Amino acid sequence: MTKPLVALDESGNTGQDLTNPAQPIFSLASVHLSDSETKEAIKILAASEGVETKFSSLIRSLAGRQRILSLFESPYAKVDKAKTYVVHKRYMIVGKIVDLLIEPLAYRNGFNLYQRGRNIAMTNLYYTCLPTVCGEDEFTDFLGKFVEMIRKKDKCSVMQFYDSCRRMYHCAKVQEFRRDIAVILKSAEIIGEVLRASDATQLDPSVTSFIQHCHAWGSCLDCDFDVVYDESKPIRKQQTLLSILMAKDEQQVQVGYDYRKMLLPLKATGIHFGDSKKVKQLQIADIIAGASTYWARGLAGAKADSYFCDQLEQHGIRGLVIGCIWPSADVTPKDLGTEEIGGIDMIDYITDLISRQERKREHR
Repeated sequence: MTKPLVALDESGNTGQDLTNPAQPIFSLASVHLSDSETKEAIKILAASEGVETKFSSLIRSLAGRQRILSLFESPYAKVDKAKTYVVHKRYMIVGKIVDLLIEPLAYRNGFNLYQRGRNIAMTNLYYTCLPTVCGEDEFTDFLGKFVEMIRKKDKCSVMQFYDSCRRMYHCAKVQEFRRDIAVILKSAEIIGEVLRASDATQLDPSVTSFIQHCHAWGSCLDCDFDVVYDESKPIRKQQTLLSILMAKDEQQVQVGYDYRKMLLPLKATGIHFGDSKKVKQLQIADIIAGASTYWARGLAGAKADSYFCDQLEQHGIRGLVIGCIWPSADVTPKDLGTEEIGGIDMIDYITDLISRQERKREHR
């Protein structure tokens, strides 16, 4: 029996330029449509038969925008057929600073930063307050220097990042925030270890977004499914890790905390890369990804047609969002929805999973 097919495409991936103010949003969309459903969806979008549909082309005209809205009115853009995951890139960078620099320090001191959403609370605190207490320019420079350090991993980029961090410390107008910045400065003690264990794809939003889509479709379809992804360098580079997260010789376990729990291994059978001219479901994923990014840009205050963003909202695009990495001012477990106690630490589980799978491969 043929397995269900899920097709994914992304929008707003600016590669290394994560702090680009003109492109603040990344979205990954996925669709589960039969060939006949895809054909009907393309009829809604294409001005003439045989023309490949692209969001970047349709958004340029009123007629094209109406076709996009018509897709969202159809049964082919409902949550059982389509899903999207949205990432605010500047906020994501702050989250990576917490994950890569602060969490290891906390772990060494016997403190689990992921329980009860402490990592999210800290990310919200930094993102909301540091631009105000230290200055927007210093904060932007700080984010840029962090991205450069993770990508280059050389002494110069490390020095420039911590110099930026020290400038923020001295610029802080509120004394208590200096203590929060000092925590980041303390990570200089372990930065060599952090950089050896990390690579640039950890800053790419596509990998995290892909895992969330696989989890969502696993719950929705409740069976194994095939995946086709429009060409993506970060996904291709992390294909080995992602295949381990799909290992079929492992028992399913619910890992994570509170609303962030998911079943591993994922029910996807692997990753195939496709051409949207041949796998036409990718064309529909492109439209939904592009529309998601455009709509979320409006929410983030970036340049976008507010009227069209409102129309996308009214046509139900929010209902397709399965999750997001998005800033808020919430810092308490109650506000964050992370009050539930207990769970299996995802990082520990994945580390053990990788070790198990590597041992199995050695004995084959």
